[in-house]
Amino acid sequence: MRARWILLSAGPMAVVAQQLLPISWVETYFAGGVAPRLARAIGALTGLIPLSVAELGVLTLCLSAPWWWRRGWAIACTLSVGYALFVGLWGLNYRREPIAGALDLHTRDSSVGELRALVDEFVARMNQARAAAPERDGVATLKGDFADAVIRAQDTYRRAGAERPWLAGDYAPVKPLLLSPLASAGGLAGVYIPFTAEPHLSTSGLSFTVPFNACHEMAHQRSVAREDEANFVAFLTARDHGDPDFQYSAYAGVLSHLLGALARVDPEAAKAARDRFSPQVQADRRAYAAWWEAHRVDWLWTASAAANNAYLRSNGVPDGVASYGRVVDLLLAEHRARTAP
Repeated sequence: MRARWILLSAGPMAVVAQQLLPISWVETYFAGGVAPRLARAIGALTGLIPLSVAELGVLTLCLSAPWWWRRGWAIACTLSVGYALFVGLWGLNYRREPIAGALDLHTRDSSVGELRALVDEFVARMNQARAAAPERDGVATLKGDFADAVIRAQDTYRRAGAERPWLAGDYAPVKPLLLSPLASAGGLAGVYIPFTAEPHLSTSGLSFTVPFNACHEMAHQRSVAREDEANFVAFLTARDHGDPDFQYSAYAGVLSHLLGALARVDPEAAKAARDRFSPQVQADRRAYAAWWEAHRVDWLWTASAAANNAYLRSNGVPDGVASYGRVVDLLLAEHRARTAP
Protein backbone atom coordinates (compact mmCIF):
# COMPACT_ATOMS: atom_id res chain seq x y z
CA MET A 1 0.00 0.00 0.00
CA ARG A 2 2.85 2.39 0.87
CA ALA A 3 4.54 1.73 -2.49
CA ARG A 4 1.26 2.52 -4.24
CA TRP A 5 1.01 5.90 -2.55
CA ILE A 6 4.63 6.67 -3.40
CA LEU A 7 3.93 5.93 -7.05
CA LEU A 8 0.75 8.01 -6.99
CA SER A 9 2.64 10.97 -5.50
CA ALA A 10 5.39 10.94 -8.18
CA GLY A 11 3.37 12.97 -10.69
CA PRO A 12 2.25 15.74 -8.29
CA MET A 13 5.80 16.03 -6.97
CA ALA A 14 7.05 16.46 -10.54
CA VAL A 15 4.52 19.25 -11.09
CA VAL A 16 5.78 21.06 -8.00
CA ALA A 17 9.41 20.60 -9.03
CA GLN A 18 8.68 21.89 -12.52
CA GLN A 19 7.26 25.10 -11.07
CA LEU A 20 9.80 25.70 -8.30
CA LEU A 21 13.18 24.79 -9.78
CA PRO A 22 15.08 27.97 -10.74
CA ILE A 23 15.42 28.60 -14.46
CA SER A 24 19.16 29.06 -14.05
CA TRP A 25 19.44 25.59 -12.47
CA VAL A 26 17.39 24.04 -15.27
CA GLU A 27 19.55 25.71 -17.90
CA THR A 28 22.91 24.85 -16.34
CA TYR A 29 22.43 21.45 -14.77
CA PHE A 30 19.46 19.89 -16.55
CA ALA A 31 19.50 21.15 -20.15
CA GLY A 32 23.27 21.60 -20.03
CA GLY A 33 24.05 18.31 -18.35
CA VAL A 34 21.52 15.74 -17.20
CA ALA A 35 19.01 15.78 -20.08
CA PRO A 36 21.41 15.33 -23.02
CA ARG A 37 23.34 12.63 -21.18
CA LEU A 38 20.14 10.72 -20.48
CA ALA A 39 18.99 11.13 -24.10
CA ARG A 40 22.28 9.82 -25.45
CA ALA A 41 22.36 6.90 -23.00
CA ILE A 42 18.77 5.85 -23.71
CA GLY A 43 19.22 6.45 -27.43
CA ALA A 44 22.30 4.22 -27.47
CA LEU A 45 20.00 1.36 -26.51
CA THR A 46 16.89 2.17 -28.54
CA GLY A 47 19.04 3.08 -31.53
CA LEU A 48 20.13 -0.56 -31.77
CA ILE A 49 16.58 -1.47 -32.81
CA PRO A 50 15.58 -0.28 -36.30
CA LEU A 51 11.88 -0.16 -35.41
CA SER A 52 10.31 2.44 -33.14
CA VAL A 53 10.60 1.22 -29.56
CA ALA A 54 8.04 3.84 -28.54
CA GLU A 55 5.44 2.54 -30.97
CA LEU A 56 6.10 -1.02 -29.88
CA GLY A 57 5.55 0.12 -26.30
CA VAL A 58 2.24 1.75 -27.20
CA LEU A 59 1.16 -1.43 -28.95
CA THR A 60 2.02 -3.45 -25.83
CA LEU A 61 -0.04 -1.10 -23.68
CA CYS A 62 -3.00 -1.40 -26.05
CA LEU A 63 -2.82 -5.21 -26.02
CA SER A 64 -2.71 -5.22 -22.22
CA ALA A 65 -5.63 -2.78 -21.92
CA PRO A 66 -8.08 -5.38 -20.53
CA TRP A 67 -5.74 -5.96 -17.59
CA TRP A 68 -5.28 -2.23 -16.97
CA TRP A 69 -8.96 -1.33 -17.04
CA ARG A 70 -9.73 -3.83 -14.29
CA ARG A 71 -7.19 -2.14 -12.03
CA GLY A 72 -7.88 1.57 -11.68
CA TRP A 73 -5.01 2.06 -9.26
CA ALA A 74 -2.60 0.64 -11.85
CA ILE A 75 -3.73 3.23 -14.41
CA ALA A 76 -3.36 6.06 -11.89
CA CYS A 77 0.09 4.88 -10.79
CA THR A 78 1.26 4.48 -14.38
CA LEU A 79 0.09 7.96 -15.35
CA SER A 80 1.68 9.48 -12.27
CA VAL A 81 5.04 7.77 -12.75
CA GLY A 82 4.88 8.39 -16.51
CA TYR A 83 4.48 12.11 -16.01
CA ALA A 84 7.30 12.19 -13.46
CA LEU A 85 9.57 10.39 -15.94
CA PHE A 86 8.57 12.81 -18.70
CA VAL A 87 9.54 15.78 -16.53
CA GLY A 88 12.74 14.18 -15.29
CA LEU A 89 13.89 12.99 -18.71
CA TRP A 90 12.97 15.99 -20.82
CA GLY A 91 9.94 18.08 -19.76
CA LEU A 92 11.97 20.44 -17.58
CA ASN A 93 13.41 21.82 -20.82
CA TYR A 94 10.27 23.95 -21.13
CA ARG A 95 11.70 25.93 -18.19
CA ARG A 96 14.88 26.81 -20.08
CA GLU A 97 16.03 30.31 -20.81
CA PRO A 98 15.14 31.53 -24.33
CA ILE A 99 17.44 30.06 -26.96
CA ALA A 100 18.25 33.50 -28.37
CA GLY A 101 20.79 33.95 -25.59
CA ALA A 102 22.65 30.75 -26.47
CA LEU A 103 22.80 31.91 -30.10
CA ASP A 104 23.80 35.48 -29.16
CA LEU A 105 20.72 36.90 -30.87
CA HIS A 106 18.61 39.83 -29.77
CA THR A 107 14.90 39.60 -30.45
CA ARG A 108 12.81 42.77 -30.48
CA ASP A 109 9.87 44.33 -32.24
CA SER A 110 10.72 44.63 -35.91
CA SER A 111 9.54 47.04 -38.58
CA VAL A 112 7.38 46.04 -41.51
CA GLY A 113 10.30 46.96 -43.74
CA GLU A 114 12.56 44.45 -42.00
CA LEU A 115 9.96 41.74 -42.41
CA ARG A 116 9.46 42.53 -46.10
CA ALA A 117 13.22 42.44 -46.69
CA LEU A 118 13.54 39.05 -44.99
CA VAL A 119 10.63 37.60 -46.97
CA ASP A 120 12.13 38.90 -50.21
CA GLU A 121 15.48 37.29 -49.39
CA PHE A 122 13.91 33.97 -48.41
CA VAL A 123 11.74 33.80 -51.53
CA ALA A 124 14.79 34.37 -53.72
CA ARG A 125 16.86 31.77 -51.85
CA MET A 126 14.04 29.25 -51.89
CA ASN A 127 13.59 29.65 -55.64
CA GLN A 128 17.34 29.22 -56.12
CA ALA A 129 17.47 26.06 -53.97
CA ARG A 130 14.43 24.62 -55.73
CA ALA A 131 16.04 25.09 -59.14
CA ALA A 132 19.00 22.97 -57.99
CA ALA A 133 17.01 20.33 -56.10
CA PRO A 134 16.13 16.95 -57.61
CA GLU A 135 12.54 16.33 -58.61
CA ARG A 136 10.26 13.48 -59.54
CA ASP A 137 7.03 13.88 -61.53
CA GLY A 138 7.41 17.66 -61.34
CA VAL A 139 7.66 17.76 -57.52
CA ALA A 140 10.81 18.31 -55.46
CA THR A 141 12.23 15.20 -53.86
CA LEU A 142 15.25 14.02 -51.87
CA LYS A 143 18.68 13.40 -53.33
CA GLY A 144 18.48 9.88 -51.88
CA ASP A 145 16.00 7.91 -49.83
CA PHE A 146 14.67 8.43 -46.30
CA ALA A 147 17.59 6.59 -44.67
CA ASP A 148 20.10 8.73 -46.56
CA ALA A 149 18.29 11.91 -45.47
CA VAL A 150 18.53 10.77 -41.83
CA ILE A 151 22.29 10.22 -42.19
CA ARG A 152 22.73 13.64 -43.77
CA ALA A 153 20.68 15.24 -40.98
CA GLN A 154 22.99 13.64 -38.43
CA ASP A 155 25.98 14.96 -40.38
CA THR A 156 24.69 18.53 -40.41
CA TYR A 157 24.13 18.42 -36.65
CA ARG A 158 27.70 17.21 -36.18
CA ARG A 159 28.95 20.20 -38.17
CA ALA A 160 26.65 22.55 -36.27
CA GLY A 161 27.99 21.10 -33.03
CA ALA A 162 31.49 22.27 -33.90
CA GLU A 163 30.25 25.87 -33.61
CA ARG A 164 27.55 25.29 -31.02
CA PRO A 165 28.60 22.43 -28.70
CA TRP A 166 25.10 22.08 -27.22
CA LEU A 167 23.97 20.67 -30.58
CA ALA A 168 26.77 18.11 -30.72
CA GLY A 169 26.68 14.49 -29.63
CA ASP A 170 25.61 11.11 -30.94
CA TYR A 171 21.92 10.45 -30.42
CA ALA A 172 19.46 7.83 -31.64
CA PRO A 173 18.67 8.28 -35.37
CA VAL A 174 15.36 9.55 -36.66
CA LYS A 175 13.03 6.62 -37.19
CA PRO A 176 10.06 6.22 -39.54
CA LEU A 177 6.67 6.03 -37.87
CA LEU A 178 5.14 2.60 -38.33
CA LEU A 179 1.74 4.29 -38.17
CA SER A 180 2.63 6.97 -40.71
CA PRO A 181 -0.76 6.92 -42.50
CA LEU A 182 -2.56 7.43 -39.17
CA ALA A 183 -0.15 10.22 -38.22
CA SER A 184 -0.73 11.95 -41.55
CA ALA A 185 -4.49 11.64 -41.14
CA GLY A 186 -4.14 13.61 -37.92
CA GLY A 187 -1.80 16.22 -39.40
CA LEU A 188 1.27 14.88 -37.58
CA ALA A 189 4.56 15.13 -39.49
CA GLY A 190 6.82 14.02 -36.66
CA VAL A 191 7.13 13.50 -32.92
CA TYR A 192 9.87 13.14 -30.34
CA ILE A 193 9.35 10.60 -27.55
CA PRO A 194 11.52 11.41 -24.50
CA PHE A 195 10.93 8.01 -22.84
CA THR A 196 12.87 6.27 -25.60
CA ALA A 197 14.85 9.31 -26.86
CA GLU A 198 13.59 8.58 -30.37
CA PRO A 199 12.68 11.25 -32.95
CA HIS A 200 10.09 9.99 -35.44
CA LEU A 201 8.89 11.14 -38.85
CA SER A 202 5.92 10.19 -40.94
CA THR A 203 7.09 8.67 -44.21
CA SER A 204 3.80 8.98 -46.05
CA GLY A 205 4.14 12.69 -46.88
CA LEU A 206 5.97 14.53 -49.63
CA SER A 207 9.68 13.81 -49.31
CA PHE A 208 10.94 17.39 -49.73
CA THR A 209 9.65 18.15 -46.23
CA VAL A 210 11.78 15.41 -44.62
CA PRO A 211 15.04 17.38 -44.02
CA PHE A 212 13.37 20.25 -42.16
CA ASN A 213 11.08 17.96 -40.17
CA ALA A 214 13.96 15.63 -39.28
CA CYS A 215 16.07 18.54 -38.05
CA HIS A 216 13.09 19.82 -36.04
CA GLU A 217 12.65 16.55 -34.14
CA MET A 218 16.40 16.27 -33.66
CA ALA A 219 16.37 19.73 -32.06
CA HIS A 220 13.86 18.41 -29.50
CA GLN A 221 16.22 15.51 -28.90
CA ARG A 222 18.91 18.05 -27.98
CA SER A 223 16.80 19.67 -25.23
CA VAL A 224 15.20 22.37 -27.42
CA ALA A 225 11.62 22.01 -26.20
CA ARG A 226 9.72 25.06 -27.45
CA GLU A 227 8.32 24.65 -30.96
CA ASP A 228 9.38 28.02 -32.32
CA GLU A 229 12.95 27.39 -31.14
CA ALA A 230 12.97 23.86 -32.60
CA ASN A 231 11.77 25.35 -35.90
CA PHE A 232 14.60 27.87 -35.80
CA VAL A 233 17.30 25.30 -35.04
CA ALA A 234 15.85 23.09 -37.79
CA PHE A 235 16.04 25.98 -40.24
CA LEU A 236 19.66 26.80 -39.36
CA THR A 237 20.89 23.22 -39.55
CA ALA A 238 19.04 22.33 -42.77
CA ARG A 239 19.99 25.62 -44.45
CA ASP A 240 23.66 25.22 -43.61
CA HIS A 241 23.86 21.60 -44.78
CA GLY A 242 24.88 22.48 -48.33
CA ASP A 243 22.72 20.10 -50.36
CA PRO A 244 19.96 21.85 -52.34
CA ASP A 245 17.22 19.50 -51.11
CA PHE A 246 18.08 20.36 -47.50
CA GLN A 247 18.28 24.08 -48.23
CA TYR A 248 14.98 24.04 -50.09
CA SER A 249 13.32 22.16 -47.24
CA ALA A 250 14.69 24.72 -44.77
CA TYR A 251 13.26 27.75 -46.57
CA ALA A 252 9.98 26.03 -47.41
CA GLY A 253 9.64 24.97 -43.76
CA VAL A 254 9.65 28.50 -42.33
CA LEU A 255 8.44 30.71 -45.18
CA SER A 256 4.77 30.05 -44.41
CA HIS A 257 5.28 31.56 -40.94
CA LEU A 258 7.01 34.60 -42.43
CA LEU A 259 4.31 35.10 -45.05
CA GLY A 260 1.61 34.74 -42.41
CA ALA A 261 3.27 37.44 -40.30
CA LEU A 262 3.66 39.72 -43.32
CA ALA A 263 0.06 39.16 -44.43
CA ARG A 264 -1.16 40.46 -41.05
CA VAL A 265 0.62 43.80 -41.49
CA ASP A 266 0.96 44.19 -45.27
CA PRO A 267 -1.34 41.86 -47.24
CA GLU A 268 -0.32 43.30 -50.60
CA ALA A 269 3.36 42.66 -49.94
CA ALA A 270 2.59 39.08 -48.88
CA LYS A 271 0.62 38.51 -52.08
CA ALA A 272 3.43 40.01 -54.17
CA ALA A 273 5.92 37.68 -52.46
CA ARG A 274 3.79 34.64 -53.29
CA ASP A 275 3.58 35.82 -56.88
CA ARG A 276 7.37 35.70 -57.04
CA PHE A 277 7.47 31.97 -56.28
CA SER A 278 9.04 30.15 -59.19
CA PRO A 279 6.76 27.86 -61.23
CA GLN A 280 8.53 24.89 -59.62
CA VAL A 281 7.82 26.15 -56.11
CA GLN A 282 4.21 26.85 -57.01
CA ALA A 283 3.86 23.31 -58.33
CA ASP A 284 5.28 21.93 -55.08
CA ARG A 285 2.87 24.00 -52.99
CA ARG A 286 -0.09 22.79 -55.03
CA ALA A 287 1.08 19.19 -54.65
CA TYR A 288 1.60 19.71 -50.90
CA ALA A 289 -1.89 21.17 -50.41
CA ALA A 290 -3.49 18.43 -52.52
CA TRP A 291 -1.68 15.71 -50.59
CA TRP A 292 -2.89 16.96 -47.23
CA GLU A 293 -6.40 17.41 -48.55
CA ALA A 294 -6.42 13.79 -49.71
CA HIS A 295 -4.96 12.31 -46.52
CA ARG A 296 -6.30 14.38 -43.65
CA VAL A 297 -9.25 13.18 -41.60
CA ASP A 298 -10.98 16.28 -40.28
CA TRP A 299 -12.11 14.99 -36.89
CA LEU A 300 -8.72 13.37 -36.24
CA TRP A 301 -6.91 16.50 -37.38
CA THR A 302 -9.03 18.61 -35.01
CA ALA A 303 -8.52 16.21 -32.11
CA SER A 304 -4.75 16.04 -32.72
CA ALA A 305 -4.42 19.84 -32.85
CA ALA A 306 -6.48 20.21 -29.67
CA ALA A 307 -4.34 17.63 -27.86
CA ASN A 308 -1.11 19.31 -28.98
CA ASN A 309 -2.47 22.69 -27.96
CA ALA A 310 -3.40 21.40 -24.51
CA TYR A 311 -0.03 19.69 -24.14
CA LEU A 312 1.90 22.86 -24.95
CA ARG A 313 -0.23 25.01 -22.65
CA SER A 314 0.21 22.55 -19.79
CA ASN A 315 3.98 22.87 -20.21
CA GLY A 316 4.04 26.64 -19.88
CA VAL A 317 3.51 27.69 -23.50
CA PRO A 318 0.49 30.00 -23.16
CA ASP A 319 -0.19 30.43 -26.88
CA GLY A 320 -0.14 26.68 -27.55
CA VAL A 321 0.17 25.67 -31.19
CA ALA A 322 0.38 29.33 -32.20
CA SER A 323 3.88 29.31 -30.68
CA TYR A 324 5.23 27.61 -33.84
CA GLY A 325 4.91 30.97 -35.57
CA ARG A 326 7.12 32.79 -33.08
CA VAL A 327 10.06 31.51 -35.12
CA VAL A 328 9.63 34.76 -37.10
CA ASP A 329 11.17 36.80 -34.26
CA LEU A 330 14.23 34.54 -34.23
CA LEU A 331 14.57 34.62 -38.01
CA LEU A 332 14.47 38.41 -37.96
CA ALA A 333 17.06 38.57 -35.17
CA GLU A 334 19.36 36.21 -37.09
CA HIS A 335 18.90 38.30 -40.23
CA ARG A 336 19.89 41.48 -38.38
CA ALA A 337 22.97 39.79 -36.91
CA ARG A 338 23.95 38.37 -40.30
CA THR A 339 23.55 41.62 -42.24
CA ALA A 340 24.84 44.07 -39.65
CA PRO A 341 27.65 46.28 -40.95
